[in-house]
Amino acid sequence: LLGGVVFTNMQTVSEKQTDLFITNLPAAGIGLRIKVNKVSRVNFCVDYAIGTENSQGFFFNLAEIF
Repeated sequence: LLGGVVFTNMQTVSEKQTDLFITNLPAAGIGLRIKVNKVSRVNFCVDYAIGTENSQGFFFNLAEIF
């Protein structure tokens, strides 16, 4: 079985001195899901994400959990 995903996220970073939320860091990406075992619902995941300041990368995961 094969599947896909499109995702976005936002991370907020606080300043150490005042604990005020100052910086928002958005990101987005796409991914591929391959079912490895139907009974235990284990997926092999490959994601590609792009964030702020030219941050980007591939991410691999086995046994995805929600």
